[in-house]
Amino acid sequence: MPIAIKNSKIDITEEETTKELAKNTREKLAKMLADESINVVDMLNKSRENIAYTILDLEQAPSQIILDKINAVEHVINVRSL
Repeated sequence: MPIAIKNSKIDITEEETTKELAKNTREKLAKMLADESINVVDMLNKSRENIAYTILDLEQAPSQIILDKINAVEHVINVRSL
């Protein structure tokens, strides 16, 4: 019998001025989640001009505190839990 895992998604809109900045921002986000023992199952990132959109598929829902911390990261414009 398969084990059901309750996943959660968050989407993040961020300002992307350089590829290096975008990479650093995503690394910060992944570290923040890992520090809270929240595993990232999958990550999708798309960008156009200077705006990037990232969807993170997580093993569990992050708390509002974590969402607020992510939203406070420099260059993050918006965070939404789905």
